[in-house]
Amino acid sequence: MALDLTRIALDANAPVDFATAYWQSLVTAAIPPYLRALAWTETRLGGLPAARSGAQAEFVTHPLWSVSHPAVLGAHGEAANMGITDSQAKTLFELVRRPF
Repeated sequence: MALDLTRIALDANAPVDFATAYWQSLVTAAIPPYLRALAWTETRLGGLPAARSGAQAEFVTHPLWSVSHPAVLGAHGEAANMGITDSQAKTLFELVRRPF
């Protein structure tokens, strides 16, 4: 997160997402095992890694994204279009520190 904050401090328009190389190892190591541990069906919502069980879903977001970030809104919107009535966002920070 510190690298993302530094990038934002240097350039207010810098993208903040999981596409940068320094996030890749953590994303790969943490998200798939967490989604499998939920024992739900793995999917993607709004392009974000997610898991679904019936009308419930959970998707993983960047720790610096707000609830109004376009990707978060897109995930909630796609979930609603799929009939999911309870979609929750969990940041990667929360996932690593307090998974359940």
